[in-house]
Amino acid sequence: MATIETALFGLLSSDSAIGDFVEDRIYSGVMPSGRAVSDTWLPVIERNEVLMPPFDLTAFKAASAITFQQISGFRNHTLTAPIGYVRSRWQVNCWGNEYQDCRNVAAMVRKLLDGYEGTYDGIKLHCIELAGERDLISLVADVRSLLRFGKALDFIIQFKEEL
Repeated sequence: MATIETALFGLLSSDSAIGDFVEDRIYSGVMPSGRAVSDTWLPVIERNEVLMPPFDLTAFKAASAITFQQISGFRNHTLTAPIGYVRSRWQVNCWGNEYQDCRNVAAMVRKLLDGYEGTYDGIKLHCIELAGERDLISLVADVRSLLRFGKALDFIIQFKEEL
């Protein structure tokens, strides 16, 4: 059965401009460990090689990626039952190794989603509107959580779900 998550994933993953930039790195919720790292460095991390200081973190390129999650949702009701109309807030995080990378991904996501209206995978999307945006940063804790720059885009998505 189609859900708002599958519709949002489908919209993001079917856009050729976004696909060219993030490839298959679009995730609902949290990015899997190691997936933000470019393929060049995955073998180093998978082998748990020990790197001695000073660390050259520029060698570890974090590939661009998108994560998204629901922040809140309000379901409309009549006096007796829900009617299937949902107004929800979603955060779409755009990640990149450089600040410009995350800005580029965010611009593509904003262009795709802001003002979108239509049906995707059987989900009627009445309106998607950008409600806000802000910068994010992922700090280095160890070589598995690499420095990444991010932009968070908050969207209000109004849709009709099957009851």
